[in-house]
Amino acid sequence: ATDNAGNTSSSTAQVTIDTQAPSAPGGGLSSTSDSGTVGDNITTVTTPMFNGTTEPNATIALTLNNQTYRFSAADDGTWRFTLPESAALSDGTYHYTLQASDKAGNVSAQTQGSITIDTQAPAAPDGGALVDPDGDNIIAVATPVFNGTTEPNAMIMLTLNQKTYLIPSDNRGAWYFTLPESASLSDGTYHYTLQASDVAGNTSALTTHTLTIDTRPPEPLQGALVPDADGGALSEGITQQNTPTFSGSAEPMLKY
Repeated sequence: ATDNAGNTSSSTAQVTIDTQAPSAPGGGLSSTSDSGTVGDNITTVTTPMFNGTTEPNATIALTLNNQTYRFSAADDGTWRFTLPESAALSDGTYHYTLQASDKAGNVSAQTQGSITIDTQAPAAPDGGALVDPDGDNIIAVATPVFNGTTEPNAMIMLTLNQKTYLIPSDNRGAWYFTLPESASLSDGTYHYTLQASDVAGNTSALTTHTLTIDTRPPEPLQGALVPDADGGALSEGITQQNTPTFSGSAEPMLKY
């Protein structure tokens, strides 16, 4: 610069040219908000946290459920954002995008992802002892087989004789479990419970059942022809009746 007297001065300044767009931001649903199985992006949390990394001090734009939220990354490039209560999500699957812009205004490519909100508990599982043709929950097997149905891909918790077993259901909701030999049951009556938890971590109501193990054979039958059906001397087993009547005693509730 030169003034009216002809004096001149000079100054220097530094200009940074930045034409490079930042990398697409990494990250997504935070593990602290991913209930149930971490990494499956299925959660019970209706105001989930998102986190990840990008260029230091960049601005992140998260677009989710037709709304865009902007927030800044830290000096080390890490970022996190929690959805506000006013934007809590209903059950369903949502697609979202992440995009970063740096101080020079360069904009990154988009990162795309999806999350599923599931706050509904599965129905209480049904099931019982499979080896029970009579349906009375009295069986002669020390290692009974259990099966039933529940929500697809759920986890069944069977608690029996002070032990809990985790049993996965298949993609149709069917499950099947055989008590191991190491946990074989002695004769007696046992109470057991069933409970299901889904992939989001929701837990069903508890159902309670009863099972009786009876592996002892019944005592030999005691009986004979009834006196009025015996045509000869009593107890000689000879009769003129072609449809004789017998009577005797046996174990209670025994089936013939």
